[in-house]
Amino acid sequence: MLGKKRRMVRDFTLQNHRAESFNLRAKLADGPVCLVFFPLAFSPVCSAELTELEQRLDRFRAAGVTLVAVSVDSPHAPREYREQQGLSFELLSDFWPHGAVAKQFGAFNAERGHATRTTVFIGSDGVLLKRFTALPGTKRSLDDYLRALKSVSAQQD
Repeated sequence: MLGKKRRMVRDFTLQNHRAESFNLRAKLADGPVCLVFFPLAFSPVCSAELTELEQRLDRFRAAGVTLVAVSVDSPHAPREYREQQGLSFELLSDFWPHGAVAKQFGAFNAERGHATRTTVFIGSDGVLLKRFTALPGTKRSLDDYLRALKSVSAQQD
């Protein structure tokens, strides 16, 4: 891996579904983090995608990866959405400044004013490990997640 540029990610703090602060650096102390940016709560594609991730949450946990979903919805929406969808992982609000964290990861559609379907895996050292995006209106591939989890697990060994 010599010669491969390592990109450190900037720290951020967002409000989660319980109106508590979620700080990236603090969470990275527990291990790698997977940020799943999604356009808006309560939309069909997002709901299907996040439900599939919930059904495979054990794979994230087995790899020592914390799964977190992020949207630009107001801070009140994630709580209701999480409960309605039966999700157990954290949902974060990137509401104000509007989409600032999504922009940091190149996951913001300025024309539409919301996040794109972009996923990033961040190592416990704060280095960006993997990034992938789905086209508008389509779900991300579960195979992409599984490959990323395998890669992250191998890097931890």
